[in-house]
Amino acid sequence: MRKYFWLLIFFAFIAIAESNSDGEPDLNAIFGNDNQKSVSAPSNDSDEPDLGSIFEEENNEDEANSGSPDLDSIFGSDESSNEPEPLDIFDKNTEEEGMESELPWYVVSMDSQPSNVLNRIFYYMDYGPQYVQHYLTKGPNTLLEYVEAETGIPFQAKKYPLEISGFVEGRGGIRTQNPKNQKFASIGELRAQIEAHKTFEWNIFDKIKYVSWKTTTFNFKGDVYGDFVTTDVGFDLREANVEFSPFDFADVKIGRQILTWGTGDLLFINDLFPKDWQSFFIGRDVEYLKAPSDALKLSIFNKIVNVDAVWVPVFNPDRFISGQRISYWNPMLNERVGRDYQISTDQPNSWFSDSEWHARAYRNIKVFDNNYQVAAYFYNGYWKSPAGFNPQNGNMTFPRLNVYGGSVRGPVWKGIANMEFGYYDSYDDRSGKDPFAENSQIRWLIGYELNMEQFVGRTIGQDLTLGAQYYAEWMMDYGRYKNNNPSGIDLKDEYRQVVTLRATKLLLDQNLELSFFAYFSPDDVDAYLRPHISYKITDYWTADLGANVFIGKEAHTFFDQFVRDSNIYIGLRCSF
Repeated sequence: MRKYFWLLIFFAFIAIAESNSDGEPDLNAIFGNDNQKSVSAPSNDSDEPDLGSIFEEENNEDEANSGSPDLDSIFGSDESSNEPEPLDIFDKNTEEEGMESELPWYVVSMDSQPSNVLNRIFYYMDYGPQYVQHYLTKGPNTLLEYVEAETGIPFQAKKYPLEISGFVEGRGGIRTQNPKNQKFASIGELRAQIEAHKTFEWNIFDKIKYVSWKTTTFNFKGDVYGDFVTTDVGFDLREANVEFSPFDFADVKIGRQILTWGTGDLLFINDLFPKDWQSFFIGRDVEYLKAPSDALKLSIFNKIVNVDAVWVPVFNPDRFISGQRISYWNPMLNERVGRDYQISTDQPNSWFSDSEWHARAYRNIKVFDNNYQVAAYFYNGYWKSPAGFNPQNGNMTFPRLNVYGGSVRGPVWKGIANMEFGYYDSYDDRSGKDPFAENSQIRWLIGYELNMEQFVGRTIGQDLTLGAQYYAEWMMDYGRYKNNNPSGIDLKDEYRQVVTLRATKLLLDQNLELSFFAYFSPDDVDAYLRPHISYKITDYWTADLGANVFIGKEAHTFFDQFVRDSNIYIGLRCSF
């Protein structure tokens, strides 16, 4: 139900913003109510100068050359005998016919056209020409903004056009082996996504000394889908948030949002935001690997270090493998199971008490004329996928987890290298004696990426990229885990290593993309292969073909448990 909560909040914010910015300005609110004396502004045909044209900087050649306004030409000088005597706009005590000193320092026409209103504003104030010079050189360039700054009443929020984009997609796939308690079709769905962005700029005034514009953006992304495998019709709210900058050095984003950080390529150590592993393994677009979070994000920028802090008021788990669409190895039953034995969980779901905290501090450093980004990470929450077991009710659990980590990324030799590590502090089993909770771990990876054009020439190497990664997990207190492991349950290895390889080639003016990504574990002797072809038919139509191939020798290892769910898929998307 949380997606509907954020959807309701999102549209409420939009309604409030629209109500504060639609329509013409309330000039009575800005310039006084009907109880004030009625005063007519001089017409443009009178002998008085038209200040709207006087203040146009492009008509003043001397001002353009000097970089500051010519105040003599604006306010008149004693030597200007051929021109009509200008109105002394800086003498608040000046009494023209029909005007009295107790009136406000401005008189404005009630014309409904904002452009005409702008040209009919006359000033009666006691601040002096230096403030006009300040605003002409450093502040607003229109008289209307000048009036707003002096009154402290914003005229109107600047609204930008509503940006809408999206796509309609059909996608189907089949398993290549006899599935274990699953349908032969791995994916079959029609999906439509709508993405919308609405931006407002709010003017914030501090009397006549300071003016700034603050931007507020509302973001929405949602999918409507029909799933022929699970026979479901549903709505997936992926984004519904508002982002703004309360200060020049800070950004805030509130609501449902997609979050990610870290340096790994399809390997995640310090990125503890939720993932959708079911979408990843059945052939949806790779963008669906990142699941949304209901969060408040604060970003602070300065010259020393940049900081991102994310608070999630209630735990957001992964969309993990549960048996609904993909079979898995059940260690209690010692066999693969599927829809006949779907995972039940005791999920932390109390608002505020079951919250999560994510934090990242990062900055760029220069070493030998090369820029490197270094970062430190912290997480306080729970294991994102079930990593524990409740023997009393047979449900899987999410033990508490703290993660402390760091990373560095930058140029090395002729490519880009990255290193990342994290210490997984399994808070509920720090001693390593609890057989029903994951032990603490140390995880690390090293990666390298190269553009091959510099090695094999333009003919073959143009738009050809190769990358490789080495990833490892080291279980803490392995001896205690081994001594307390229940009989009949397969032991995990103390170390688990994974090597990844990526190759990407763009052809036909970059309209055709050939890619291959592979995971291989030398300890488990299993692998996961992801070949993929994507062709951009037109600016709107894209077709793709791919596969998810699992290989292994022992059914209890991570990739081999999904062998019977290997699949091929095809998709066709129309974007707008």
